[in-house]
Amino acid sequence: MILIVSISYFRYTTFISYQTKISEASTQGLSNQIKFFIEEQQRQVRLFAYNNVNIINKYLQDPDNNEIEQQLETLLSNRFTSYFSFTIIDDKGNLYRENFGNKINDLCKADIKAFTSTQTNLPRIHPNADMYHFDVMANLKNSYILFVNFNAELLGKIISNIQSPGHQLIIAIEKDSVLIEVTEHGPRNKVFRPNYNLDNHEKTQILSSLKIPSTQWSAIDLYKEEYIKQKQFEIMWQSLAIFGVFILFLSLAILPFFKII
Repeated sequence: MILIVSISYFRYTTFISYQTKISEASTQGLSNQIKFFIEEQQRQVRLFAYNNVNIINKYLQDPDNNEIEQQLETLLSNRFTSYFSFTIIDDKGNLYRENFGNKINDLCKADIKAFTSTQTNLPRIHPNADMYHFDVMANLKNSYILFVNFNAELLGKIISNIQSPGHQLIIAIEKDSVLIEVTEHGPRNKVFRPNYNLDNHEKTQILSSLKIPSTQWSAIDLYKEEYIKQKQFEIMWQSLAIFGVFILFLSLAILPFFKII
């Protein structure tokens, strides 16, 4: 029996150690990819603002011209596959047009003010009735800022390409609580649960956590409880089977001695 326990314990600790290494590789990979993706989006928005300065200036001179606004919308949607909407604000964080409507929520306004004071754009998920999104900003001439909203679904696809079997990889904000931002299914509104903060039990399932540079996010990997329980069951029965085979061979080996006696 001691042999069974020893074999099971060794195999289980080896399994957990291996899963922890997988988890650390996953969070590192997700952190790297999200960082690259966000920084590239920021670079592309700055480039868009530079290359389309003429039409942007026309829009600033005539903000009620729906035709120019539609041209900008078309240029942005053609340039960015996950484009949602755009806004132009001044360097004090005031909307250039008040009729941008409910696309600009309180989180958007807070990030705008943070950008105007620090010139640092650290994305997070912004809930919206039309689409959960994140924001990328670029300075324009005349102290204006181009504010582009992107569909957060693409972040879920990045997660699903990295997530390992038996693991749940998420993008979250770690402060007083751990707020789920994105899962493999997309932004958090794609997952039905009563609370989007990890509960105390879920926090015990975290194997690895890593800050994502250039964002407000962390990459977090949790083990799936049913996967661990299944492996524990398999290890126990495999250990019993090994012990059974050992007892069988031992019995066959000593049986001739009993016949002689």
